[in-house]
Amino acid sequence: MRGILRPRRPGIEGYLRATRWRLTLSYTGILLVTTLVIGLFTGWSLRHQVVQDVEQVLRSHLPREEEREHVPYGQDHQEGPEREEPEHERFENRPAYEVGYFIVDQNRWYTPYPGGVLPYAAGAEEALRTRQPNLKLVTGPAAVPFYVYSEPTFRDGRPVLVRQASMEATLALDVLRHFDLLLYAFLILATLFALAGGYVLAGRALQPIARMAQRQQAFTSDASHQLRTPLTVIRTTAELALGSGNPEEWREALETTVSETHHMSQIVEALSDLARMDYEERPQQPLPFPVGDLLEEVTGHLEPIAAEKGVALHAPDRIEDILTGDRHRIRQLLLILLENAIKYTPAGGRVLLAYRRNNRQAVFTIRDTGIGIPPEDLPHVFERFYRGRQAQKEQIPGSGLGLAIAREIVRLHGGTIEIDSEPGTGTTVTVTLPATPYTNGGEAPGSGKN
Repeated sequence: MRGILRPRRPGIEGYLRATRWRLTLSYTGILLVTTLVIGLFTGWSLRHQVVQDVEQVLRSHLPREEEREHVPYGQDHQEGPEREEPEHERFENRPAYEVGYFIVDQNRWYTPYPGGVLPYAAGAEEALRTRQPNLKLVTGPAAVPFYVYSEPTFRDGRPVLVRQASMEATLALDVLRHFDLLLYAFLILATLFALAGGYVLAGRALQPIARMAQRQQAFTSDASHQLRTPLTVIRTTAELALGSGNPEEWREALETTVSETHHMSQIVEALSDLARMDYEERPQQPLPFPVGDLLEEVTGHLEPIAAEKGVALHAPDRIEDILTGDRHRIRQLLLILLENAIKYTPAGGRVLLAYRRNNRQAVFTIRDTGIGIPPEDLPHVFERFYRGRQAQKEQIPGSGLGLAIAREIVRLHGGTIEIDSEPGTGTTVTVTLPATPYTNGGEAPGSGKN
């Protein structure tokens, strides 16, 4: 059977790169089409205005119908021998506006300047045929462009004459030509700026998608990394138990499996929490709740654990205060911090939970007399799966996800979390959350001072 080699699908980076270029080209295309349409419309409007202005000027210079003083075209009324004027002299001495007319009955042209661009028979013929005035661009002496305006006159429905006026078109054509050059230059610059700007804008537009992709990759990598060890332990334990006929070893294998399964469940639950919070921008259920009830619930849950380890857990007196936020998340935050404090505090130590309220801030403080955190580990304690050397050395159980979750909870509430620690002395964690200010400007009743 012949195998088929299929092209490899591009990764997320390749997909984002291709999408970025597609967006860039789309932005550039839209900008260029818009610019081109505006430029063409502006050019058409400019040309139309130039034609109207030229027609108005030449119409004002047309000879009056009753004038008959012009020299007949083709005849010389000068006395003396004929003298042919050189073409360049005729060109230099021509007037700014040439005028003339064609008398239909006589079939003759009259113009005071026979050496100029007039008469223009084609314009006159078209004016008589269409019975409408017209403006034509023609090439005159020395290849100079001229505008020629022809206007017919009819009496009793019969053509009588055609009047013409002309002017040099160099200035008007230069204006139009310069406009075209500016339009071309602007299109080139607009293309370059559109490519650069579109590339930047497309990159910014794709940043949320890139972050989501990075978070998904991090989640997959973290999950596979953290679940590999317990799965290996479960498999190895099961294989050894299968090869043994001792019921006691079977029991130990089952206990190990249950323990590792519980550990994996904790990891999966923590990763799921982080994944959900990665896509959240604010608390899901920000509702007001009594702070005192929450602190009693949290300390009541952890007191048995602290007592079993021989750690004294001190909580504040009854708090009469209301805080607005996601109660479930804030409860999770306090449980993580207090569990860590109890976990890293040896028997005979103390863990203190305190609460105080400023006008616009609610401050939770967890202080312990535990092993502390070395200075080199402090910058990394909020990283996912990070565990300090001291914790690994003393084989303190944990996944390294607790403080990462705590930081995300604080971020969702718009607060701050700070850790101050000294090895061998203890650690203090301070969480500050925004709170609604008091209307009376005073301090909250039962501010939590022990």
